[in-house]
Amino acid sequence: MLINAIRAHCAEFGLIAAQGARGARDLVERTVQADNSTLPEVARGVVMLLAEQLEALVAQIQALNRRLLAWHRQSEDC
Repeated sequence: MLINAIRAHCAEFGLIAAQGARGARDLVERTVQADNSTLPEVARGVVMLLAEQLEALVAQIQALNRRLLAWHRQSEDC
């Protein structure tokens, strides 16, 4: 949902990229580099906020995956 929000907000200002995580990363990089005539400062702020949330979510998912893998390795049932 966060990736779709990033894509949608950027598309409103003509910034488009491929679907998926790579496309979202590309949009965030282009957002940082865009001037105010391409992307107003308030829109840039929104995209950056969404990017920060996405980065935090990815980190949380990775941490949970590590915990799940550790549990799986210790479990006799698995």
